[in-house]
Amino acid sequence: NKSFVWSSSVSGYNHLYVYDMSGKLIRQITGGNWEVVSFKGIDEKVGMLYYTSTEIAPYNRDLYAVSLDGKTKKKLSAKEGENDAHFSNSFKYFINYFSEANMPYYITLNNYTGKEIRVLKDNAPLNKLLKDYNLSKKEFIKFTTSDSIELNAWMIKPAHFDASKKYPVFMTVYGGPGRQTVMNTWDNKDFMWHQMLAQNGYIIISVDNRGTDGRGVAFRKCTYGQMGK
Repeated sequence: NKSFVWSSSVSGYNHLYVYDMSGKLIRQITGGNWEVVSFKGIDEKVGMLYYTSTEIAPYNRDLYAVSLDGKTKKKLSAKEGENDAHFSNSFKYFINYFSEANMPYYITLNNYTGKEIRVLKDNAPLNKLLKDYNLSKKEFIKFTTSDSIELNAWMIKPAHFDASKKYPVFMTVYGGPGRQTVMNTWDNKDFMWHQMLAQNGYIIISVDNRGTDGRGVAFRKCTYGQMGK
């Protein structure tokens, strides 16, 4: 109908809008203090758009369907963590790639309503192998800074953690804008190394600063502004 979908962070958070071909805003489709991370496509026959967002938490990625008028929205992903969907050309099916901080990838075929049709990869052999190790859970926490900014973090504690004792801390951080280190997704790069440190009596912590993804432009501007001071 001579219109197009536009992704913009003009509100301070990245959201989806419909514009006509002259560049005039018709309507805002999504909105809130969270971000659309990835636009997965539009089924023009039924007027539904598909996207992933940080609506549940900045460190999660969930899949949603929303009508072009923004009035009907449905969460299609069932598990809390990172979900990334690849749709068929007809948008009747999608392959969902799911993982979370303490679980390797679980890949399924789903229909457009989110219903799971078939498990394509459950990583059962790897999950069985991991049970042979004395692994600690990666826990997600939040804390407020001295200037009232809430930051997200994760922590791995030694298996036999005793709150009455003191432990050395290994902190891993990325201080630049954009990239997140606090993500509820499987880390096939550093997870086992961090587990080895925990088994040797370390607490491992990672903290996302204000400049990371999923938090909105307002947070990133705070970080950029302070970098020059």
